[in-house]
Amino acid sequence: MIATGDLSGFSLPDLIQIMALEEVTGVLHLEGPRRRARLAVEKGRIVAAACGPKVGEDAVYALFLWDEATFRWSEGEAPSDVPPVTTDLVDLAREGLRRRDAWRAAEAVLPSLDAIYALRPGAATTDDKLAAALREPVTIGALGRLLGCSPAEAAEHLVRLWEEGLLAANLPEQEVAWASLLKVLTGVRRRFSEISGLRMTEAFEQQILALADSVGVDVRWTDGRLEVVDPPPEASAEAAIALLGAVAEQASRLHGQGPIVRWCRQEVATLEEPGRVLLLGKWPLVAQGA
Repeated sequence: MIATGDLSGFSLPDLIQIMALEEVTGVLHLEGPRRRARLAVEKGRIVAAACGPKVGEDAVYALFLWDEATFRWSEGEAPSDVPPVTTDLVDLAREGLRRRDAWRAAEAVLPSLDAIYALRPGAATTDDKLAAALREPVTIGALGRLLGCSPAEAAEHLVRLWEEGLLAANLPEQEVAWASLLKVLTGVRRRFSEISGLRMTEAFEQQILALADSVGVDVRWTDGRLEVVDPPPEASAEAAIALLGAVAEQASRLHGQGPIVRWCRQEVATLEEPGRVLLLGKWPLVAQGA
């Protein structure tokens, strides 16, 4: 068994497979940015788990959502103070991966996993329990507790409602600006790729990265989607406006005053409105305090 490492080199499914193949006995200790976890293993099978306040199977499933953590393996008997896990390893891995995929899908669709969500005024859903839970603004975690399900399952509900245009997302003003910016630039890249070849699109991606760097923002492209790697503490709406304006100027130099430029400038005008409600397509992002 690997003695130490981090999840960037070995994901949790990798570690589970290694433990099962080697039929090891001991404890896998994991430490993430905000909490710690322990998986007790006996002859390659997870028999107990704790992750922050979560225990048993829920603790294992929570770990599938971790992207950043260091781990340390210690040989020996499983400790008796860690709540037991009774689910078969194959079923654990299958459900953990399903929840991870649901969480990642939500991250790709929803404006923020940290937003506060509620049904839009006049919106209705046939799921009475879900409608009651979203009558007042709630976080994803709080929605899961109200529905008696995991955060990943709660996020799945929100994705469906968001795609149907039934939800409003309430975020701090800076998050509103950046959520809008990233989605706009992802859309700009998509539109650009429709009228340009692969090499031109790759060059345009690099230009956006350079423009972002010029306003002090570290971003990256992942499967055609733009993400902020490490947003600066004071990432303001003004920086988002500056970046979007720079992209519009660059697009105009490459393709003239076409629809991409007009679209960028419309978004700049929206971002500059005080007390704004940003519309990403038909879905509103409401700035807190607006």
